[in-house]
Amino acid sequence: MTKWRSPHKPGHWRAPQVWLHRLPVLLRTVGITMLLLQMLSLPLSPTLRRHGTDADFVDAHNTEWEVSEEDLQNLSLLHESCVTDTNAVLPWQYGAPGHHRPNGVATNPHEVIHENDPDLLQKLRQCPDVDIFLPIGLHGNGYCEDAVAYAKYLKSRLLPLWALEVKLFDPEVGHEVDYYDLYPTTPMIFFQHYWDGVPSSPRWPDQKPVYLMPNIEMVELTPEHYWRVDVVLCKIKVCCFLDGLKEAMPDAAKWARDWDFFQ
Repeated sequence: MTKWRSPHKPGHWRAPQVWLHRLPVLLRTVGITMLLLQMLSLPLSPTLRRHGTDADFVDAHNTEWEVSEEDLQNLSLLHESCVTDTNAVLPWQYGAPGHHRPNGVATNPHEVIHENDPDLLQKLRQCPDVDIFLPIGLHGNGYCEDAVAYAKYLKSRLLPLWALEVKLFDPEVGHEVDYYDLYPTTPMIFFQHYWDGVPSSPRWPDQKPVYLMPNIEMVELTPEHYWRVDVVLCKIKVCCFLDGLKEAMPDAAKWARDWDFFQ
């Protein structure tokens, strides 16, 4: 005998409920597939600027990239200063090869710049090709490790917020100047989303480039961060792929952000 199941009993709706629970997963899978197909079918955005090729990625096992003992000592001294003297301007020259003793002590501590330095203007005038913004809250081991490597090999310096805001009298022009007067076109590197409102400052020159060093797993980084900057510094190949997608396809990037695709 065939048993009849009442439509009012809970068991009658069990199968549709299971199917409804699976619907979001199905829609997400279809959406991501459509996004990737759309990306592959579109031409590269004319505004997308990608520098470097696969050949530019460093082989970690290549002995030509080994760091000398002198440079390792320099990096160690820079790192130590970064995590301990958290509100100072730290230039790459501090503890550089030829400027440290065998016992690991830098012989040029005067290179580190503090706000009360009597020669502050002259020291801040020494303009590198690129500056690095490192707010006081980022002077832990991890960020200092990255930041001092950039400072050393870009021949740059780590700048706290006060170095951008301090007003100094310049006898050459007869009035006070600040960082933006001295470096209106020098690019500045920012880590992640830790900008502290600096690029949004009314003092930020329109022609001053913004460079971003992202960790792409940071959920705080949105497509808007990438659209705001002039250059994205990628450390891994997947960063190049995802950042290119964000710039080439803003609408798709927003969709993907909402689905946590980029996060």
